[in-house]
Amino acid sequence: LGADVIKVEPPGGSPSRRIGPFFQDQVDPERSLFFWHYNTGKRSLVADLDDPEGVRCVHELVRHADVLLESRAPGYLGLRGLGAAQLRALNPALIYASISPFGQTGPWRDYRACDLVHLALGGQMEHTRYEARFDGSQDTPPIAPQMWQAYHIAGDHAALAILAALLHRMGSGEGQQLDVSIHRTCAVTTEIDVPTWIYNKAPFPGFYVPYTPTRDGRWLLGGMGMSMGSSSAALLDLLRKYGWEHDLGDPAYAATALQPAQAEHVADITRRFIGAAGLEQLWHEAQQRGLMW
Repeated sequence: LGADVIKVEPPGGSPSRRIGPFFQDQVDPERSLFFWHYNTGKRSLVADLDDPEGVRCVHELVRHADVLLESRAPGYLGLRGLGAAQLRALNPALIYASISPFGQTGPWRDYRACDLVHLALGGQMEHTRYEARFDGSQDTPPIAPQMWQAYHIAGDHAALAILAALLHRMGSGEGQQLDVSIHRTCAVTTEIDVPTWIYNKAPFPGFYVPYTPTRDGRWLLGGMGMSMGSSSAALLDLLRKYGWEHDLGDPAYAATALQPAQAEHVADITRRFIGAAGLEQLWHEAQQRGLMW
């Protein structure tokens, strides 16, 4: 977005330079496609943070910087004179953003983790398994999304926080310290599972209807949540038009959160309705009613 980004690397280069694949299959820290992909457009500078000269170099950079983004273990930079309070004393307008496994404070701050651990603890592995039943049971093991998903989630949250801090500074002149916990970002990025549990005290195992084959051999995702809510009237209108309403007009099915048995019943009727219809007509009719189909 037009920023001048300087990546400070240790002697020998960032460890990410040693992650393959490599250009033309030649293993070399200057040929890592992984490194190129994540560092396109950045400048690079080598600084040994265990050497006073390297620390001085970072101090000079910080005096003129807008943002410092770091991902060392909590306390590592502070012991070297590069902590948030120390650097913001040099530049009060600095935005100092830290990404760490479990945040800068709390009982887990010194724990280590990896992408797989974060996806398991955060809920993504549970959330992405297939064919959840409405009673909360599963018939497949947890599934790990591939390739650094936890770190991508944390990076996304960090970028949003940094942009917000920059906007705040435009009006106030103040810098800020930002603490991004990878675990926290994963735990709050599970679509509507967490809010459903918090507000309705009910588990949210998935959509009503997974991809279902239609009469003409196509596939349709008739997706809504455990709660029919505002979608209930639209769904009933669509089902009623084709004579598939059955008993779903009962006021019990307009509740904020349905019980598992009710949800299974709605899913069964909707699934059979989709299977009896042609995709094009059904999809357009659902879209016209504001259904997420």
